[in-house]
Amino acid sequence: MILKNTLPKVLMSILLGVVFTLSYGQTGTVNGTVVDDKKEPVMGATVKIKGTGLGASTDMDGKFAILNVPTGQQVIQISYIGFVNQEQTLEVSSGINTAPTLTMKEDNKVLDEVVVVGYGTQIKKNVSSSLSEVKSDVIADKPVYDFTSSLQGQAAGVQITTDNGLAGATTTVRIRGTKSLSNSAEPLYVIDGVPIVSYDISNADATSGYNISPMSSIDPNDIESVVILKDAAATAIYGSRGANGVIVVTTKQGKSGKPKVDFSFNTGMSQAAHVISILDGPQYQKLYTEASKNDCPTCPVKYPNGITDSTAANTNWLKQLLRTGHFEDANVSISGGDDKGSYYVGMGFRDDNSFMVGNAYKRASLRANINHDVNKYFSFGVNSSLSYTYNKYVPTSFVGGLGAAESSMLPIYPIYNKDGTYFLPGLNPVAQVNLNNSENNTWRTISDAYLTVTPVQGLTFRNDFGIDMINQLENFYTSPIILGGDSGIATDRRDFYFTWNLNTTLDYKKDINANNAIDFLVGFNPTETTEKFSYVSETGFPVSNFTQPQQGTTILAGVAGTGRQYSFLSYLARVNYTLFQRFLFQLSFRVDGSSRFEPGHQYGYFPAGSVGYVMSDEKFFNKKQKAMTLFKIRASVGETGNANMTTDFAYLSAYSGGQSYAGMPGIGPSNLPVSNLSWETTLKADLGFDFAFLNGRLSGTIDLYRENTYNLIVSSAPLSPSSGFSSATRNIGSLYNEGAELQLISNNLGPKSKFVWKTTLNIATNKNEVTNLGGVASVGGTNYGNNEAVVGQPVGVWLLAKYAGVNSETGQPMIYDLNGNKVVATAANTVADAVPVGRPYPYFQGGLNNFFSFHDFDLNVMLTFSVGNQIYDDDGKRQTGDMAFGWNQLTDALNAWTTPGQVTNIPKLSLVQNYDINTTRYLYDASFLRLRNVELGYNFPARIAAKMKMRSFRISVSGQNLAVATKYKGWDPETNRDNSGAVTQGVSYLNTPQARIYAFGFKVGF
Repeated sequence: MILKNTLPKVLMSILLGVVFTLSYGQTGTVNGTVVDDKKEPVMGATVKIKGTGLGASTDMDGKFAILNVPTGQQVIQISYIGFVNQEQTLEVSSGINTAPTLTMKEDNKVLDEVVVVGYGTQIKKNVSSSLSEVKSDVIADKPVYDFTSSLQGQAAGVQITTDNGLAGATTTVRIRGTKSLSNSAEPLYVIDGVPIVSYDISNADATSGYNISPMSSIDPNDIESVVILKDAAATAIYGSRGANGVIVVTTKQGKSGKPKVDFSFNTGMSQAAHVISILDGPQYQKLYTEASKNDCPTCPVKYPNGITDSTAANTNWLKQLLRTGHFEDANVSISGGDDKGSYYVGMGFRDDNSFMVGNAYKRASLRANINHDVNKYFSFGVNSSLSYTYNKYVPTSFVGGLGAAESSMLPIYPIYNKDGTYFLPGLNPVAQVNLNNSENNTWRTISDAYLTVTPVQGLTFRNDFGIDMINQLENFYTSPIILGGDSGIATDRRDFYFTWNLNTTLDYKKDINANNAIDFLVGFNPTETTEKFSYVSETGFPVSNFTQPQQGTTILAGVAGTGRQYSFLSYLARVNYTLFQRFLFQLSFRVDGSSRFEPGHQYGYFPAGSVGYVMSDEKFFNKKQKAMTLFKIRASVGETGNANMTTDFAYLSAYSGGQSYAGMPGIGPSNLPVSNLSWETTLKADLGFDFAFLNGRLSGTIDLYRENTYNLIVSSAPLSPSSGFSSATRNIGSLYNEGAELQLISNNLGPKSKFVWKTTLNIATNKNEVTNLGGVASVGGTNYGNNEAVVGQPVGVWLLAKYAGVNSETGQPMIYDLNGNKVVATAANTVADAVPVGRPYPYFQGGLNNFFSFHDFDLNVMLTFSVGNQIYDDDGKRQTGDMAFGWNQLTDALNAWTTPGQVTNIPKLSLVQNYDINTTRYLYDASFLRLRNVELGYNFPARIAAKMKMRSFRISVSGQNLAVATKYKGWDPETNRDNSGAVTQGVSYLNTPQARIYAFGFKVGF
């Protein structure tokens, strides 16, 4: 019985063994070589037999060997980074060595990728100028409201500072340093060919102590790419508007194929990234008593505003103003197209309540991009967006709110009186937030319509007409309780901004033969900008519920029909010539006319040229440099201008009212007319290298640049008193920027690894120096702080007396005089002995991004850093031992001098000796290393998504501003106070912290 059951199994096993042995014996060997299209061996390529686990990698000579390959027809799969994945069918015979030579084609997807440049596009390999491109995956679906924030750390030589963490607040952008003193230092923004307004036109600064960003009206999810143009060859085509660099934004377009629907949703929470340490109630009482006894040991201690030991509170005012915020961001788009055209329609909504009590921001946006080819001769299209934004301001800085919570509102003050009314010794920030109201409602459209005509192959006539229109309404209401009167004040401010822009270009492209190609562009570009605003304030409201100006009975102030208008008229030309597909030449020329200058000086001329040499395409190079797959040298030189003046028509003498003579009211000149005022011009030179190793596993760029700006326009150039004016707008100086930039992209692991690790690093240095001020010793900033432009120093140095510490015997603050002697600091000598110190801009800055993926999981970690810049704590001088000013103190004040022989940096406390003086004691190192962003995502496999009737499905969690390493003890080392200009940078004054954000999101495609 056992034999009967066992015998069949034994026979079957023997039979299977024989079959296996016979089949195993019917194998062959594939022993071949992999080369590129230039017959050079490809090292490290992966060669596999499709449908089996058999494979090998090529050696240094491109050779490989795969044993025991089943006989018959087999498909060989070849893959390597930088080459197109390929398959080849081979006939494998038993016991025979098959030795094919397999040729891989270089993947030119990256090199032949089209990149947006000024007034057109170019193949990336043929670009001979300096630019950086940031793709949509870096910008979209991030927990930010402003796309410029997403650019931080992504491009070499581009410094982006998020001024504060309030919803809708501004960012400061500098490309290769600062090139102006009084004019704007911000770059030009161009969206789908339309130059747009990038400065704050609201009144948020005056009413709330901070600026809001006009870029926040643009939905980041609609952006396809952002190209940052840096050198003259890239920016001179924009002439008088390109000196500070150009940021070219291209929005998403539909692609040929079935309609695609994409939906994304992000939600999360926000909180202050860091909270400063200030005194609580008992600590303040202790230091106040100490200061009082230092002044008069026998006098009784009298707290301010009637507070006594028995009535003193212990109020944490910061806690009253800070909260955990939350936001939601939803976007949906539908796109598609065919061989005749494409369409993209996107809608978005964001609702953001920040970590500041009362602060809110909402945005609703709609975008429609439509392109249609009528026939081979005609095509047209529209790129149009409409957005509505709502911004509820909260008071900060000098206006109150959080600024008052950390300064003038002492911790011994209660929030409410015993009867439930607000305690009002000054600006009670809780009362301000609860009783006052400041809000902004803005409609904005950025639209462009175009028509192209191609009468013959290679010749294209294109006409674009674009507009940027902003209609803004601001409402402000101040409660009578805050004012201490019987009626509140309501203000209505309306601002209308309109720019129209016409681009008419004729472009001729011709591949003359295999070795010669030319692209010639000429164009005509008029632009006009109009801004109007009206302003009315009223009081005398019959009931407390009335908070709108039209409900009041008494007009306090009203201005109607005020505004400005200016225009540009430009002509441009550019030619690109490619020789032997590796020698690159570009020349451009632009003529700009501006209505801001007087006749005879209205036109500026801005030429530029560049050359490039793709050395890696030479045969001799490939034979010697097998590891280097790309090496391109490029150089450029040219001029750009800056006509972005803070005042229009400075060559004219304007008259204003409010002036009197002999007691009689009248009008008089408000400025001196300035003749011969001309363009501020920057001469730029750049030397760059583009390279790639191991077929793209390591690639990058290196740039060295020098930029000389001359004919600096200074709005506060000093004049002789005999002129009747203290200053005027003049061309009086020059400065330069020079530096180096490095950008690296590394695929750290080999192509066979299932684990992907990609690193992107960019780092940039910049040296900035004022070289001439027309005989003037220094020129001040346009607003606050002690920043100055001084010959031989970086732009924005501080004029400060050097702090020499505290006299250990007397407790008095000391400074070094101009002779190097230690003297007691006074209000007079801290001005007389002030010297240029510090720098608001870093020695070097950049970003480090690491991307990891394994199967369907991915992790992205972004670090940003800044080294060598400083911050002047303009409020710190009143909060680190200056009890006489009447503000609360930082906890550092607990280390104040108390006894002879004590070594400390904080002077003896006093209620009568005011230390509100400017010295280097308040100048801090603001270098930082920030964990900017961490995102963990999971992409559902296609088969699972398909079962859910989806094309794709992704979920993610992320965090932003999770940690920062810095010596700076303030709110945040990354800050700028309101209305900071080109000179005034790196100054804090009761600033608002950055936001730390935790988010969850998902994205679905159908």
